[in-house]
Amino acid sequence: MEAATGGRPLLTDGGIETRIMFGSDYEMDPHLQVAAMVDDERGGPLIRGVYERYVGAAEAAGVSIVIGTPTFRASANFAAAAGRPRAAVDELNARAAAMHAGLRDRASVAVFVAGVLGPARDAYTPARALGVEEAHEYH
Repeated sequence: MEAATGGRPLLTDGGIETRIMFGSDYEMDPHLQVAAMVDDERGGPLIRGVYERYVGAAEAAGVSIVIGTPTFRASANFAAAAGRPRAAVDELNARAAAMHAGLRDRASVAVFVAGVLGPARDAYTPARALGVEEAHEYH
């Protein structure tokens, strides 16, 4: 990122799910978690507000920021577990990217949007991780 920031400090977001779980009474979808919030009537404003505060902190400090899309679980296995069709994965990812593009476009500092890919399975059991080709096909 030094090339993008000229060696200046760079802020990143963090703890998005934790902020929602412990900072609100919103009940996330147990499978999709924050990925399902973006187009939810109550969840959308809540998740946007979290990211807006991160961007606001970067603006107040006069530094650039990287915000990761809330798409850690916006993938085929988690969508299926939530009872959503495979096509929902593309919609969830597109809406999250559009939300972040809007935040970027309104910001007074550079906002870099990182597209977040999550695991296909339990992230806490690396032995069950997908191989390279399998991951390429899955994502």
